Amino acid sequence: MASTNEEKPQAEKTADAMSPAAPMADVKWYRSLPLFVPGDVDAFAGLFSNNLATMLAGAQMLSSILPAEIIFGRIIPGVGLSMLVGCTYYMVQALLTASKTGQTKLCCLPFGINTPGVFAFNSGIIFAVYYSEGGGEQAAELAWQVGVAANFVQGVVNISLSPFGPHISRAVPMVALLGSISSVGIAWLYANTMMAEFAWPLVTIAPFFLILSALLAGVKIPHVPTTILPVIVGGILAWISGKATFEGVSEAADQIGWKPALLHLTPFQDPARVMPYVGIAIPLALTVAIGSIQIRAMAANSGDEFNLRWTMVGDGLATIVASFFGGGSPWGMTVFIGHGAFKAMGAQV
Repeated sequence: MASTNEEKPQAEKTADAMSPAAPMADVKWYRSLPLFVPGDVDAFAGLFSNNLATMLAGAQMLSSILPAEIIFGRIIPGVGLSMLVGCTYYMVQALLTASKTGQTKLCCLPFGINTPGVFAFNSGIIFAVYYSEGGGEQAAELAWQVGVAANFVQGVVNISLSPFGPHISRAVPMVALLGSISSVGIAWLYANTMMAEFAWPLVTIAPFFLILSALLAGVKIPHVPTTILPVIVGGILAWISGKATFEGVSEAADQIGWKPALLHLTPFQDPARVMPYVGIAIPLALTVAIGSIQIRAMAANSGDEFNLRWTMVGDGLATIVASFFGGGSPWGMTVFIGHGAFKAMGAQV
């Protein structure tokens, strides 16, 4: 009996070591999660379409005041490099977290363009500076520079707030944190999106209800990513209705070319003209920081505990990269809501 009692704790230790929550001592951190699972396809389609839609909507807004060279030669390359940096950062974060905790079903945080920030920066900074300067080429150049500088300030603020993130998370209830996301979402996402929907109802209403049916009612076509069908239907309706034309495709094709995301410091060479306009970046940065706290908390509710400080640093770092490289982007980068949905799809990294 004594032998049995002595062996039991050892057996329990062995079982604990083999449990999903045990650290992976014998597994390299970069192998702690599979680099591809079938659920990644559906999640990638959703993440890609979300960011592509935001980028195209932001570019369309700015096309009325900024030349194509700034939009496609500076802003978009900066966004592309920042996406690469941010997605790699959060993939590594997930792998390290899985290696430390032993979780084998962990899903990394979704990352991309800060959609509310795009509309806020375009309307509240770039358009405001452009029209306050009287319009024209010089006003367009200054408006872009101010947007990039404000984006840099936003990234610095996010990183500066990272040491205080856990304290804010413990002191403020989750419901209160949701207020910042919901208010910005209603103003910039819901209102702007619905106005665009009803501007071209023949093209947009059918895809809108297809997305609602898939996300809220679970109506899906087997083996087809949730977001692919609405895109296909919307594309077909756009061509049938005349919204999409060969002339438009030809004009868009002219913008295709090699535009490397090189270091570009032009927006920071004349701070006296730029800094008076960047005050709006600080409240927006606070909103992004609160959003990062909330999204990390929602991931924790799904069973995935990520380090909050490093999550906020990742958002700030990717935003700073966007402002410095490719010519400079005025659009901030952040983790965003969707982790629970992507995890339910079976996605991981």
